[in-house]
Amino acid sequence: MSHYSDIFTGKAVVMGFAALALLVVGSWPLYGGECPFTHRARKREGKKSYRGACINHYAKKWFGLRLHKHASTVLLIALFLLPVLFGLAHW
Repeated sequence: MSHYSDIFTGKAVVMGFAALALLVVGSWPLYGGECPFTHRARKREGKKSYRGACINHYAKKWFGLRLHKHASTVLLIALFLLPVLFGLAHW
């Protein structure tokens, strides 16, 4: 088990989440602002991909929650920043 303990050190967490953030942010222009998570699936089904945040779409569809249009942005920033901040604290 000690061989893998370095995987979750500060540097690995920061670099991993930074790479993930770049991939997520970089995917939006590729799909023209359409949700990158459902773009292929909806295209395969012959449906048009919806525009806007997929978190807001699924929060309404699955849970009946209407989120503010910027709520998903705040949530994603928080989800990316928390591990990075913890990683930096243990750098």
